[in-house]
Amino acid sequence: MSTPITLLYGSLQMTIFCILSGRVMLWRFMTRTGYGDREDQMARAMVRAHANFAEYVPVILVCQLAMELCSLPAWEVHAVGATLFVGRLFHMWGMWGSTDVHIGRRIGAGLTFCAMGLVCILSGYELWT
Repeated sequence: MSTPITLLYGSLQMTIFCILSGRVMLWRFMTRTGYGDREDQMARAMVRAHANFAEYVPVILVCQLAMELCSLPAWEVHAVGATLFVGRLFHMWGMWGSTDVHIGRRIGAGLTFCAMGLVCILSGYELWT
């Protein structure tokens, strides 16, 4: 039996999410901050990177799973998963040590939106043909 495609990409995304979560948790522990960001720009960037991931990735993964369960071609499901994964890697890199709009953040956001677009286009094509 082959590994479900969405499980593969979901586990890769969870690795990124653990890194982002751990970074915020470590900052909170080291600064003894239970809530908020103490007006620290780097802390705010860490929290937003974590939150941005939590806002976009689950929805796209659910759509990717729906594509897989509806038996869309494997290459289409992989295209969504790979685009999202690479996008989130770039986004994490771009948000890692910068409070400016880093090129990695721009590329990551663009690829995340490409993954959403792929879901719309590929799923829509399957529904209407």
